[in-house]
Amino acid sequence: MARLREELPDYITSGRYEDENDRPVVVQSGRGAESPLIAHHLFDTGILPRPGMPFVAMHVEPKVAWRMRTGGHDTVELVINNKVCQGDLSCRKLVEDILYEGQTPMVHDPTEDRPLVSEGRSPR
Repeated sequence: MARLREELPDYITSGRYEDENDRPVVVQSGRGAESPLIAHHLFDTGILPRPGMPFVAMHVEPKVAWRMRTGGHDTVELVINNKVCQGDLSCRKLVEDILYEGQTPMVHDPTEDRPLVSEGRSPR
């Protein structure tokens, strides 16, 4: 995992996983195509109290979770070059609300000894 993390740029929070064809995919934080869709989903499901663009919708982990949700992938192993954010509206909590039941990302951040494993909560 350390080698994969070293291949990521160090100027922006980034992550890397392999797609269904075992090709590496790099995802970077910042506003992207998924961000408004993630924010809209979190508001529609009542998780966000008001519409808008929370920073967490622009993070790597929710973007990958959204790709899992819309692409039907049940597991993804993601290596990131920054720690997973914590708090009420954090990646640690919201990724589970983005994913369907049975979907599980394993996130390897540079500060954890073991991957952070989340379990999807949205009914299919």
